[in-house]
Amino acid sequence: AECADLLLAELARRTQEEEQEARRYEAFLAGLEQEAAAAPALEAALAAEQQALAADEAALQALLGQLEAQRMQAHAEAAALALRAKETDLLEERYWRACNEFQVRLEEYEEEKRAVVRQTQYAQEQLEALQRTNVYNDTFYIWHDGHFATINGLRLGSLPSMQVEWHEINAAWGQAALLLHTLGRKVGFRFSAFRVLPLGSQSRMERLADRATYELYGSREITFGKLFWFKRFDTAMVAFMQCVDELCLHLRHLDAAFEHPYRCERDRLGPDRAHMLSVKKQFNSDEEWTKAMKYVLTNLK
Repeated sequence: AECADLLLAELARRTQEEEQEARRYEAFLAGLEQEAAAAPALEAALAAEQQALAADEAALQALLGQLEAQRMQAHAEAAALALRAKETDLLEERYWRACNEFQVRLEEYEEEKRAVVRQTQYAQEQLEALQRTNVYNDTFYIWHDGHFATINGLRLGSLPSMQVEWHEINAAWGQAALLLHTLGRKVGFRFSAFRVLPLGSQSRMERLADRATYELYGSREITFGKLFWFKRFDTAMVAFMQCVDELCLHLRHLDAAFEHPYRCERDRLGPDRAHMLSVKKQFNSDEEWTKAMKYVLTNLK
């Protein structure tokens, strides 16, 4: 009996456990049935949520496109602004360069203006000094004696029919050299190629380039050495004529109304090219040389 009771108790316990397990299965099955019933609604909700997410994505894509377009536009505007800034810098650089160039030109103009004023003042002083040199017309009286030009009564030239001694010719050259030297100093003018050395009857012309001197006096002695010496005499007379012409051109620059009657070209001078005469003595006729000396003294006067 005791074993039967134990068996019944065991059976009762197992039955109870089985019932509890059955109830759990039934509950689980009921949950599955509820979930199956709710699945269409959940799917609909998920589909709606998916559509909403797709719409949000499309909106975000559109916004992203707009932002990208705005970014590109901003980039283009920035590039345009950078280009304009560069152009502005170039314009500013050109402006300041033009300002600087204008300032330099203005300063150069002012300097030129001051130089012109100084030159005008200097020219006026020289002109006034020149106007005061009329006293030299009496000190160095240039005139003529028949075919000869004279300075203080000394004839400069010689003719076959009327020979003039060399001591008189040389003395005339000495007076002419002293007059040219004095006039140049009076107006403050420096000759470009030669310097006059007034030494009376043995006056000379000094070439500035090498300090070589050439005799401004002659002699009737004819020797081989004298032939070479006459070439030096010719060089001195040509240099003297050119210095007179140079001084005349300087005075004409000071006073446009000033005019000297005889033009010079190399070793010749005259009223025009058709009537030019050489001042050289060597290989020249006495008549032409004497007339050329008259032209030289006329220009000096």
